[in-house]
Amino acid sequence: MDIAGKENTSKNTLGTFQRRFALQHYWRVFYDKFPTSVSKNVTKLHAAFSAYFQCDIDTIRGDLRSIKNSLGPDWQYTPFFAPSKKV
Repeated sequence: MDIAGKENTSKNTLGTFQRRFALQHYWRVFYDKFPTSVSKNVTKLHAAFSAYFQCDIDTIRGDLRSIKNSLGPDWQYTPFFAPSKKV
């Protein structure tokens, strides 16, 4: 059994999940550090991420919609790290 074989359709989705994971991480970091700038320049950020990930702007928009559907409408406001436990 070849888990990573070309005929394995799940292998083709790994790139999508990698891109979405990186996109949600960087989007949260930017939103945490520069909330006003991000809110005012969403279109420019879409273009920047599409250039970085070498994909279409509509792909980035679709990824952000998918992230929103998975994590909720306020996903960018939540911390991008797990809070530490107090002992």
